[in-house]
Amino acid sequence: MRRLSTLALLLALIQSSILCAQNDRDQVLSWVERGDQFLSEGLYESARREYQKVLDAISPQQRPAILQKVARCFFQQGKLTAATIALKRAVLLAPHSDVTRQILVVTMENAGQGQEARDWLARLDREGPWDLAVELGADPPEDELQFHRANASTQPPEPASPHKVGAFRT
Repeated sequence: MRRLSTLALLLALIQSSILCAQNDRDQVLSWVERGDQFLSEGLYESARREYQKVLDAISPQQRPAILQKVARCFFQQGKLTAATIALKRAVLLAPHSDVTRQILVVTMENAGQGQEARDWLARLDREGPWDLAVELGADPPEDELQFHRANASTQPPEPASPHKVGAFRT
């Protein structure tokens, strides 16, 4: 009987955690929507607060798109250094995202640092995200550092080539 009640308790806990996970997902989506609304209204500080809640709730792999929005808020406020740091974090989490890389270059060009952006991206390609994450200039969250540390030894995917046949790294 005791095992049966323990099993029932465990099942109830599992179900409640599944429901909590669903509520968290809905909550995260509402934060994104509110952040987008604030951003469209020009309330950049409020938008960043909502996006920060999202960043705290999602995994590092999901952060680049939200970090782009955070950077946009900073950029609209004329805080180019903060926008650059947010974009560099996004690039470090998704080093092969051409869109994020281009946004970083354009943002840094607006600050008169276009060549520095290209040099930083070249270093990223040579050295990988771990080294650059450590010297970012802002303290990235610990889970991002762990993400970079865990992926420091992985090889990047092979560049796509047309009509390639056979096995290749992805």
